[in-house]
Amino acid sequence: MLEALLNADEGAPQRQLHGVDGESTFAFSGEECVAEYGHREGDHYTVAGNMLTGEAVLETVAEAYEANAVHDTTDPATGPAAVTENVDTDPLAKRLIDALAAGDLEGGDKREELSVQSVAVVVETTESHTVEPPYNDLRLDATETPIADVRETYDLAEQGYRDMLAQYEGAFEADSLDTAE
Repeated sequence: MLEALLNADEGAPQRQLHGVDGESTFAFSGEECVAEYGHREGDHYTVAGNMLTGEAVLETVAEAYEANAVHDTTDPATGPAAVTENVDTDPLAKRLIDALAAGDLEGGDKREELSVQSVAVVVETTESHTVEPPYNDLRLDATETPIADVRETYDLAEQGYRDMLAQYEGAFEADSLDTAE
């Protein structure tokens, strides 16, 4: 799949493309990306960046993510089994924000002279939710403090989601918000 995407893109040498699915990871950093650039692949995750203050940013993000990593695996002998390092984990979106914050503390983006930056955290999951959590799709296109602002936005979205589920408990099963008190 990676090769097909890159072959269809004339600008591939200037791009980064990385991702994770249920079985594998893939990562690509084109030779014409703006330095410092690179990527890392780990167990069920990838990290990529360009215009970084140094290679240590990638390492720090990877280490921060690994410290809170959780994933499901299937043991051929026993069938599906959840393998987790932290049983009571935060949602993936929060763990991604924490990893971004660690990279930012390590130096992050080298364009410090930019007074306004952006940040986005988008999580696509096969996990079933009664209502899709709003914290899985966060984007701030103009902010002076991207990490702090996305963390605050996450906290508000997560609290709003919990409040909404509590407010309308039972109504989702009945498929009507009219039944909520």
